[in-house]
Amino acid sequence: MSFMVQVPQDSVHFPVIFHFHQPVDNYDSVFNDVYEKCYGPLLDQITAHPAFKFTLHFTGSLLDWYDRHRPEFIDKVQVLAKRGQIEIIGGGYYEPIFAMIPQRDGVKQMEMLRDRVKDLFALSVQGAWLSERVWEPTYPKFLVEAGLKYVIVDDNHCRASGLSQEDTFYSYATEDDGAVIRVFPINEPIRYLAPWQSAWKVMSYLRTTTSPTGDRVVLFLSDAEKMGVWGTTNELCYVRGHPDDKYTGFIPAFFGHLEWNVLNEKWLKTITPSEYIAKFPARNLIYLPTSTYDRMEEWALPTPARRVRESLRKSLEKKEIPRAEELSHFLKAGFWRTFLVKYPESGNMHKKMLHVRKRLLALEQVVGTTTDVNRAWNEIYQAQANDVYWHGQFGGVYYKVFRHSVYFHLLQAETIMDHIAEGLGPKRPDDFKYPRGYATDFLRSSREEVVVETQNFNFYFLPRDGGVLFELDYKPASRNLVAVMSRWEESYHDPLQVILDQYRKSAFREKILPKISPFATYAKERLQDVGDFAGGIYDPQITVTKEAIEVALRHVGTVRVVGQTKTILLEITKTFRHENDSHEFLVNYTMIIPEKNATTEAFLDSYALFIDFPFLLSGDPGQTKYIVEKSEFRPVNSRKFHAPVIKMLDLVWNFETELKFPVGADQEWIYPINTYLIDNNKWAREYQGSNLVTRIPLRALVEKPQTFYCSCRCLTKENREVPQTSSSASTNKVKHPSAKKIARKPVTKKPSAKKRSTSS
Repeated sequence: MSFMVQVPQDSVHFPVIFHFHQPVDNYDSVFNDVYEKCYGPLLDQITAHPAFKFTLHFTGSLLDWYDRHRPEFIDKVQVLAKRGQIEIIGGGYYEPIFAMIPQRDGVKQMEMLRDRVKDLFALSVQGAWLSERVWEPTYPKFLVEAGLKYVIVDDNHCRASGLSQEDTFYSYATEDDGAVIRVFPINEPIRYLAPWQSAWKVMSYLRTTTSPTGDRVVLFLSDAEKMGVWGTTNELCYVRGHPDDKYTGFIPAFFGHLEWNVLNEKWLKTITPSEYIAKFPARNLIYLPTSTYDRMEEWALPTPARRVRESLRKSLEKKEIPRAEELSHFLKAGFWRTFLVKYPESGNMHKKMLHVRKRLLALEQVVGTTTDVNRAWNEIYQAQANDVYWHGQFGGVYYKVFRHSVYFHLLQAETIMDHIAEGLGPKRPDDFKYPRGYATDFLRSSREEVVVETQNFNFYFLPRDGGVLFELDYKPASRNLVAVMSRWEESYHDPLQVILDQYRKSAFREKILPKISPFATYAKERLQDVGDFAGGIYDPQITVTKEAIEVALRHVGTVRVVGQTKTILLEITKTFRHENDSHEFLVNYTMIIPEKNATTEAFLDSYALFIDFPFLLSGDPGQTKYIVEKSEFRPVNSRKFHAPVIKMLDLVWNFETELKFPVGADQEWIYPINTYLIDNNKWAREYQGSNLVTRIPLRALVEKPQTFYCSCRCLTKENREVPQTSSSASTNKVKHPSAKKIARKPVTKKPSAKKRSTSS
């Protein structure tokens, strides 16, 4: 008797996941454009192939915008949810990097997104997407605390643990402090094939991943934006695809292949991650190192190290080094948190967020959990959105609109907190009794900064770096007026072709230069400062009364004059004074020369103090103007002038600020600060603010103190002036949330920005 032995067909499970994200406060026009070119067509194609299951991830900021403005987006997803074709995975509501926020906030943001998905689509969230695929070994504990069963990581994480590419065709378990979670690696080859190669080539690759055991899982995850909005991908994905696909758009061709193979050939298994973990155990226990995707690790490195790493990577790609493919698996690079040091502006925003949330925690201990407290927390969560804290393929921290967004939400949180504290009367915590001035390690660098908090302003000083004012918050407008991005060197820069800053762009940084120093050379950072004051260590002294606060910053430094063998000793003190309820402050400069002789007399007559005041308003040139006496000009213009005062008017913010110059100043300069960056593989010039330079001859300064006066105010319809707009600028009129009172409803008009997507 003979028996027919049925040989099982080789097969593979293929979860397909699309990640939909738009940053907090992105352009309305970007949301609409992405919907038309990508999100709408992609969801329609998923709907047209009901036999194949998909897994989707949406950030809360994206869901909120479409729920308000394009509800048909929500309707399309609800149809898919009701017929059981999709699973929706969770993550942080506003797309934070979990490594940069306290775990309590991470859990809360995941709970918020879980509840939002349940409310909109009646689906339970079981898994998590990690923003920018950043992983740290402590993650399992808080992911499990948030009620999640699995997480999706980059296969780069697994290869760094010694797994081969074939080993990544399975799921694994990992744990921290006994909390266990399932891990799915994202398949890298398919991520780079789709949609750049034909659907046939993707299917051919999938055929190579099958096995007779039937438990393999090859997970494909892609930014949804890559399927229609990056470059020319709309035509590639939906109009005219690859020759192998008979010029059918990649997405209908790909989805058609998937559905046909599931229904007919049976070797390809459609499945969602939660279905897979219900059917198959983990292959093994694994511990993953701190990691993210390969390019992100490279971008995080300091520029000199990044250049070395890029060179090594390219050598490996060209196989110029023996065993190049094996070595590439172990060529590690940077650590995501390094971005917070690489870009001081990023670190500043991060530490500001920690500072504000620490104050909120203390207030919550007093008043408990209230509606207003929850509103303040939500403002902080929005400021944790990752998009602005780094720079890689896209602009990130170089996008001023997202820096504005972070400070806006943090200052809104502070306004809500002030309102809560005011209602406590005599029980108001000391942290909310203004004015306050104190030294603290604000930047978490083991050295102290000076923090001044008043009813209308926050002033943050950096004594160890020129005694500069590195953050200037005007609380009635919820704006940091010096949120300028410095011109840092990137690995793709030629230092001889771009202007680079020696110091971080901060207010009231002074340099000593010859009086005849040319404007153009100064603006290009090519003058030699003869003093050590610009980056010197200043000694701070804080004086607080019930009505006012003063911060005096003093530095005794040296000047080395060209042609002289001896240095000259100088003492400069700059004193900031602000009366608590006012909307202005002053900065008073004094200078002392301990030793006077013929050399110092000649020095006083030939040199001047040049004081920088970089600032950034909305950045919209069509709605912002600078006024000097009867002359008006735009932020993109450079100008040399001499006047007692300059007024800056911004109708996007409905805001005005005025700076009165010291009587001894004999010239003022203003010029735009532009950065040059590669954004989505293209060179881009980004306006980052303007630098206002005041020149005070040293002779005038040593004879008499010199004082700046700065005032700010929010404009109403009655007192604002409509600027003259050029035809070119008038096309760039964009509404931005202005100074909101805390009783107002949430903002629906958002500031403008360029699209920011994640890596391929």
